[in-house]
Amino acid sequence: MKVILETHRLILREYTMEDFDGLYAILSDPETMRHYPAPYDEKGVARWLTWSLNNYKTCGFWLWAIQLKENGQFIGDCGITMQSIDGESLPEIGYHIHKDQWRKGYAKEAATAVRDWFFAHTDYAAVYSYMKYTNLPSYATAASLGMRRVKEYPDPKDGICYVYRITRKEWKKRTFRTLQTERLLLRPWREEDAETLYQYAKEPEVGIPAGWMPHTSPEHSREILRTVLRKPTVFAVCLKDGTPMGNIHLNFDTDMSDREDECELGYWLGKPFWGPGIIPEAGRELLRYAFEELGVNAVWCGRYDGNEKSRRVQEKLGFVYHHTTHGLKVLDGLRTGHVMLMTRETWETIYRKETI
Repeated sequence: MKVILETHRLILREYTMEDFDGLYAILSDPETMRHYPAPYDEKGVARWLTWSLNNYKTCGFWLWAIQLKENGQFIGDCGITMQSIDGESLPEIGYHIHKDQWRKGYAKEAATAVRDWFFAHTDYAAVYSYMKYTNLPSYATAASLGMRRVKEYPDPKDGICYVYRITRKEWKKRTFRTLQTERLLLRPWREEDAETLYQYAKEPEVGIPAGWMPHTSPEHSREILRTVLRKPTVFAVCLKDGTPMGNIHLNFDTDMSDREDECELGYWLGKPFWGPGIIPEAGRELLRYAFEELGVNAVWCGRYDGNEKSRRVQEKLGFVYHHTTHGLKVLDGLRTGHVMLMTRETWETIYRKETI
């Protein structure tokens, strides 16, 4: 089983023939396949799997199986296929989610990760999504990926098709930025950062309070770089010379909100750099980036009970208490989580005060 990438809640991996039963449950269901000419029979599902396995070798990508991180359950697929769109062979983001898992944000979460993987690992100038004109949920998912409708055309199978697209240039505008503050450089993580990442992320005092296990080796850190940290709104917190000290990120797949114009702020810092206000400085710049450049309307932030360092950071940044949740399953135990919120109105008030 080859894992391609991970998100907050999902693992995307290559298909195997053992996925037949789970895939058949999806592709044979009339409700799920209502925007297709017809549901698939057993032979059709077998061809689907073989098609995917062959294209991993020839294209380097195709549809990948989706599993839930929490229990390993197979819930569908998402990936890039080459499709004939109005007579052109174009790369298209596609997905199929079991109907029991609809309306949980899994399609958007998987498709966002696939979009970012695609631009980071191929040279294509754009990626597309096309759908039957009646497929309203797919419009919304395409828009959430930053795609714009660029065409509609008659199709003998689907009637009228709508075509959405995001170009590499458009994607770059909202991804992989480098930001600066008076003392810091916030830049994308690089594979050569693995050794430095491991030196800080191996410490239990760094990861466990934030809810993740310490890294076990430089190879483990390299894998985390590839599958978790190499994302558009994830930044290595660096000295001006580019040496990483920690991590800060905006997560648009947060379970704190289901709105597309809201995200979650997260962060951690290596032990040698605790104390001199590094994360508050980085956090102020990332909030500016979120509100001014990404156009969000609210940023959430959480911490677990007992994480006083994180509490002080959130207070310095101006976050306002929102709610507390008890009995959260984290690592091997249960924790209490405290959730904070900063609205655009709050941020603008703080910013005006600082610039007067």
